[in-house]
Amino acid sequence: MFFNDVLVYIIGLFGLCAVTELVFLKTLKLFGINSMMVVDITHWNPLWQIMIMFVIQDFCEFVAHYLLHRSDFLWAFHKIHHAQETLGAASTRRFHFVEMFIFKPIIYIPFAMIGYSAADYFLFQATVQNVWGFFTHTNIKVKWGFLNYIINTPETHSWHHAKNIPRRLGVNYASILNVWDLLFGFYYLPKNEVPVLGVPDQKEMPTTFLTQLTYPFKLVFSGKYKSKENNQSVPTKNKK
Repeated sequence: MFFNDVLVYIIGLFGLCAVTELVFLKTLKLFGINSMMVVDITHWNPLWQIMIMFVIQDFCEFVAHYLLHRSDFLWAFHKIHHAQETLGAASTRRFHFVEMFIFKPIIYIPFAMIGYSAADYFLFQATVQNVWGFFTHTNIKVKWGFLNYIINTPETHSWHHAKNIPRRLGVNYASILNVWDLLFGFYYLPKNEVPVLGVPDQKEMPTTFLTQLTYPFKLVFSGKYKSKENNQSVPTKNKK
């Protein structure tokens, strides 16, 4: 948590967002464009601003999460997060820093297009979107009922971490709003089964901090990250 939250998230993410902003502005100036902003909503009612930022952020997070599973290269890094065989609140911070460095700065671009700076985006990302992750990873054995169709809960997200699922590339990609999974056909919550957490090749996964950091790079440089490695599910039935 210290490594990912303090060193990577607070220091690294803000720095990368600022660099992304600078690079895009410099690139646009080559074409005679002085700003990434398409429409400025920063003078709108604060409630409308929060709602718009929330929807944009959540949809972008959904797409980014899907790509982490769809791309063999990206899965090599995201696999560290899925190698957990138990979940708890701190599980949300067990991930490889590379996946954050790839997507978070890019997700900032839509915010820049509606008038926000890198600092504005970072503040929103570090509060609303980040805090919810602690909730979805908690080990709470509760049936959330109809709420599962609206928001991402520990019940729905535990199936995202399961390996006994019918789709090879995963299910339930949403960060907060499960409406995205419902719309695109990725929603999955069986009634008579329980999730088995982890990845199919669990025995090959490293268990120490340093080996988890280096594991994805070894896969990439050895070429073992390609499609045969991207087997994310083992369709089985585990009845209650």
